[in-house]
Amino acid sequence: RGPGKEDFAPDLIQFAHELPHFIMEFEDQFEIAPFLLRHYPRDIEGGAFLQEFTNHRINKVTLQPGVRLAPKIGCDFLASGKKVRALALEKEGAADPAGAIFRLAPAGNFPQNERMRKIAATLLVLLVVPLTRAAVINVEFKFTPFVGDPAKDQEVMIVPGKAAVFMNNMMIAEQEVRAEKSPVLFDAHEVSAAIWVPMSSAGPVLRKGKNKIRIEFTPNDAGQTYRAQLRWASVTDEATEEVAPGSVKSTNQANEGVDDRPAVKGKVVFEREFTADFAPDLPWHHYPAVTSLTEEDKQKIGALFKTRAEWFQPDFAALYKAIEENESLKVDDLRKARCLEAVYKLGVRVTAPPAGELQFTTTGGPEVVVTRKSGSLWGLDEKTFAPVKDEEMQMCAGMALSVIYPGRIVVVRKPDGAWEIVY
Repeated sequence: RGPGKEDFAPDLIQFAHELPHFIMEFEDQFEIAPFLLRHYPRDIEGGAFLQEFTNHRINKVTLQPGVRLAPKIGCDFLASGKKVRALALEKEGAADPAGAIFRLAPAGNFPQNERMRKIAATLLVLLVVPLTRAAVINVEFKFTPFVGDPAKDQEVMIVPGKAAVFMNNMMIAEQEVRAEKSPVLFDAHEVSAAIWVPMSSAGPVLRKGKNKIRIEFTPNDAGQTYRAQLRWASVTDEATEEVAPGSVKSTNQANEGVDDRPAVKGKVVFEREFTADFAPDLPWHHYPAVTSLTEEDKQKIGALFKTRAEWFQPDFAALYKAIEENESLKVDDLRKARCLEAVYKLGVRVTAPPAGELQFTTTGGPEVVVTRKSGSLWGLDEKTFAPVKDEEMQMCAGMALSVIYPGRIVVVRKPDGAWEIVY
């Protein structure tokens, strides 16, 4: 979810640039659902990813290195009401994607349809990639509050409210959940997720080894009785295949589970421990927990903020260096656009709050969350960008600044007593 996407529906939590890499649906004959190169087994009937896919130009879809999208002549598919030329996946080099998942679900008179059987055979050759090891590369969680019976209904109604997601006691997202119809997916009668949290995109808050996720949901109507589900699954880099008459199912999803609460009222809390051996093991993950801060600590952290704010000034060298180290932005594109220089000339500034304005929250671990007692942490708001009339320039600069100057900063205390911004 990036700038300008606040109203994107349905609600889901996704992180930085992590988007589905490939989604395809063949109307009337069969579906390939989902086909994701790296992270997330998802069902295209959820609709959100079809919207996201068709709202972007195909040449902007990001793929794993060594893989490219190529037109598949003669095969159109329907996505979110738009007819789109079907694409197949071709390998360019020796590097294999981390994993793939798809499902062929024949419908109608499929065995007698020679054309569609040939297309299916071609796609199987193109899409099934050789995998050499079976390792977990992601764990994903899907939360849905709803009313309805997925065993009987094709759709259920999402219960509106607010969800907060915590990882290892750190809030990583707060999301409004809107009331809307949600499809029931395939033969498993799984309700499409209202909140989706892939751990491969969780960032440095994720620990190598044991972790705990907590999702708290507060409905708008405290008196309404509803059903709440938390589903989870591991994603591996080796697919397993099921073959049945007229169909083939291949998946890299394993260790599936669900916490299903059929009748809840008011706030509901789900917790789940899981292992993430695929996560990086960072040195500060092993720092002692911070339980309190001295005045000296607060002054040191304030100095860090002052230094970071000073990055936003000509020649922007320190800012570009920080952007270069962030995987969610392409520094070369920003340099070429020169949007940071442009908005600076128009009067946009980044200001560090005084140390007395900072608010510190300990987490039971080495991280300390720093926010501002009132107002924007860095003085960036709508008024800041009011002089910038060019929308593309505003979006370009706003995206870059929001990554380097977010609404909250997480710091840790090194063994020598110095403080460091970690994200």
